[in-house]
Amino acid sequence: MTRLLAAAALPLGLALWTQIPSPALAAGSPAADSCAKGLSSDSKLIYDATVKNMKGPSTIRDTVIAQTKALVTEGKIPEANARPAAEAAGTCLRLLAQS
Repeated sequence: MTRLLAAAALPLGLALWTQIPSPALAAGSPAADSCAKGLSSDSKLIYDATVKNMKGPSTIRDTVIAQTKALVTEGKIPEANARPAAEAAGTCLRLLAQS
């Protein structure tokens, strides 16, 4: 019975583990923090959502796209501002990934 419960819990544990941001990304960097402070409100929404949901540095682009689409769909940023806001957020996220 205990092995069955442990086996059932394994996928949940792995799923939770993959949701934990990379320590390097969570810790931030002075350059990325400085960059993020200068972002527009739309870019900052994208930046924050991406940092929160990114699996690691290799997923920045895909996560920015997904989070930007979600924010547009939710009406939190206008579609016309989405691309330039995402590009600005991406600049800061690249600095974060390099730290």
